[in-house]
Amino acid sequence: MTDPAPTKGATPPAVSRRTSALVNFALSHVNTLLVITQGIVLVPLYLQRIPDALYGAWLATGNILSWIELVDPGISAVLTQRVATTYGAGDLRRLARVIGTGLSVSFALAALPALGWPLAAHLGALAHAPTEHHATLAWSFRLGLIGTSMTFCSYATTAVLVGLQLTAWSGPVYLAAAVVGIATTVALLLAGVGLAAIPLGLLVRAAVLFAGTGLLTARWCRTHLPQGLSFDRDELRGIMGTSAYTFVSRLGVTLAGRMDAFLTARLMSPLQTTVLTLTGRALDPVRLVAGSVGSSLQSGIAHLLGEGGRARAAEVIDLAGRAVATWTVFAAGSVVALNHVFVALWVGPQRFGSGWLTVLLALAAGLATFTGSLNQLVFAANGIRASSAVGLVEAMLKVLLQVVLVRRFGLVGMPLAAIVSSLAVPAWTLPRIAAELVGADANASRRFWAWQSARLAVSVAAGAGVSLVLRRASIVWTWPRFVLAAALVGAVFATASLLTDPLLRARALGRLRRGR
Repeated sequence: MTDPAPTKGATPPAVSRRTSALVNFALSHVNTLLVITQGIVLVPLYLQRIPDALYGAWLATGNILSWIELVDPGISAVLTQRVATTYGAGDLRRLARVIGTGLSVSFALAALPALGWPLAAHLGALAHAPTEHHATLAWSFRLGLIGTSMTFCSYATTAVLVGLQLTAWSGPVYLAAAVVGIATTVALLLAGVGLAAIPLGLLVRAAVLFAGTGLLTARWCRTHLPQGLSFDRDELRGIMGTSAYTFVSRLGVTLAGRMDAFLTARLMSPLQTTVLTLTGRALDPVRLVAGSVGSSLQSGIAHLLGEGGRARAAEVIDLAGRAVATWTVFAAGSVVALNHVFVALWVGPQRFGSGWLTVLLALAAGLATFTGSLNQLVFAANGIRASSAVGLVEAMLKVLLQVVLVRRFGLVGMPLAAIVSSLAVPAWTLPRIAAELVGADANASRRFWAWQSARLAVSVAAGAGVSLVLRRASIVWTWPRFVLAAALVGAVFATASLLTDPLLRARALGRLRRGR
């Protein structure tokens, strides 16, 4: 038997955090287009092939699936952070133990969603769905359980590649899997499969992603690690200890972001769930693009801090915050201005909630993007305990307020509860935590995010004004007219958003002066 080359694994392969972040950011935008395709473009097809009440019940059922996902306490997120930090420190021998232990735990947890199999028979009653849809819901839910197990496996191998700064490897696989999954869903819907086409598409997507990222992970480890992957009890204790806090964070995320549909179905009806979801669907790209900023930088910040670059991490976090805020302020105002037109053309005016619902959904989504991005960056800077606790407290308050406010005010109580809980907890705690972790000024950070929240409120109010004017104009809307209006409104809001950012304005004026 021949010994391996002595240089194998002696030093970690060189990586570029900037390149990794840029590639990740670019790929996330392509992924956003795919999500828009599935969450917006395909919805009219869903509604043609699936009754409204059944689709609304499925939206509520999907939230129950998110609860079952909590059997994974967040191992993939911990694995990314630990791989990036260990890799940044250059300890390849420990890296083999971190990867081996993390994958072992993730694959073991992937079997646990099967425990939810008996629950499927009771979903129809839980979601207040018509009796004739109960069997379809049960079958689709069970397919979703299988897809959830496969997703756990795919997230683990993807987490390793992201932690290794190999987004140029994992990104194309992720996008290919998404395309295949969407194509599967469309083909099955057209073939008359019905609701089951949605979880089957997700299952195929997860299987393709796991196969591709698994092969890439195995190849990198075989090429660069000085020893094979191994299970280590000390690493297990470290991963599980940290994941106890990520579990709290995931519990908070599930309560805060994935209970709306289920609670609406329980407190009102599945039809109202459909109205709430479709009225707010245009805001999903706002959240996705804003979230891609933090997620693109997350592993790079952990890698940077592993090298000891605290000051540089503070600069990156500040720049990321400005990018998130500027995009969110522009996009939220634009959506409010034209959402009533968009929903009417897209799925019919009967599925549009109201102007007030849109305004409150936009404010809630904007605040959620601010705090969500901060949470991602705090997590990357190893502030896992603090971010998890903040997220859970916010979520518990939100659910309590939703139960109270929906009964008092109807559908608008859902986003109103989100706004109050966001302002009450993370909006003023996370800026301080993020600043302290990287040695920045906590008071300055709070002032910055307070100013961004004020900008968001003004932008949404301006959007509401534009929406009111357009309604009174009695325009006969078509898709070409909508696209033209969106371009004009978007240009105005984008310009206003850029000009109200002091740093961006100063940079622009500086360039003009240099050009003279």
